[in-house]
Amino acid sequence: MQMARISLILPLVTGLILLGSIGSGCSTKALARPQEISAAAVAKDSKLTGDLFAEAIDGPGGLGGVDEALFPRAKNKQVIKIEVLKPFENHQTGLERWTVQHDNKETCAYLIRIIPDANGGTTFITFKDDGSLQ
Repeated sequence: MQMARISLILPLVTGLILLGSIGSGCSTKALARPQEISAAAVAKDSKLTGDLFAEAIDGPGGLGGVDEALFPRAKNKQVIKIEVLKPFENHQTGLERWTVQHDNKETCAYLIRIIPDANGGTTFITFKDDGSLQ
C-alpha cells in the first residue's frame, strides 16, 4: 500500500518540477534594464557621495525605478539639477530635490528622502515632487 502511494506521487512531483522550470523561463524583454540616468554633471550639488549617490539612482526606492515607471519611453534621462532641502547626516533624515530631463525636452522633479537606519544602512524613498515643498 505504501509503495503504491509513492509510485503515484513520484510522477506527480516530477511533473510539477518540470512544469515549474519551464514556467520560470522569463522573456529577456520583461527583464530589460531601465534606461540609465546620467547625473555626473550635478553630483557635486548633492550631499550624497560615492555608493550612496549611486544607490539614490539605482538602488531600491531610488530615482531610477520611479522615473522608469513614469517615463518608460524616454531614451535619454539626465539629472539637470539637485537641491539639498535638508542635508543628510548619518543619524538624521535628509531630503533632496532632483530634476530629471527626458530626451532633452520635458523635466520632472522628484523628492528623495534619505533615511538612515539603526544598523548603519540607508533607505531611499523617491516620489514625484508635487510642488508643495519649497
